[in-house]
Amino acid sequence: MWNFFQLIFQSIMEDRGILDNHLDSAFAFIINLMNKEPQNFKQATFPNAQGQAVTALDMTLQLGQKSFEIAREKEDEIWAINVVALFNSLLENIQGI
Repeated sequence: MWNFFQLIFQSIMEDRGILDNHLDSAFAFIINLMNKEPQNFKQATFPNAQGQAVTALDMTLQLGQKSFEIAREKEDEIWAINVVALFNSLLENIQGI
C-alpha cells in the first residue's frame, strides 16, 4: 500500500498528468489508508528527491497544496473540494496534529 501512496504522490507532484483529473480517487485511497493505519500514517517516512526523510503526513500536506495550485490553474474552485475532504480526514484520523 505504501508503494502506491508514493506513486500517487510522485505522479501529482511531478505533474505527470496521469492523476490530475482523478484527484478524488487518488485522495480516496489516501483517506482509506489514514483510516486503516493512522499510527503508521503518522510515523511512515520516505526519502525525497534530496535523500531526506519525509513523513506521509508532510507528503499529504504537500499534495493538498499542489491540488490547490491545480484548482487555481484550472480556475475551478470546485476542484479544490478534494483537498477539503483530504484535510478533514487528517483531522479526524491522525491524533496529535
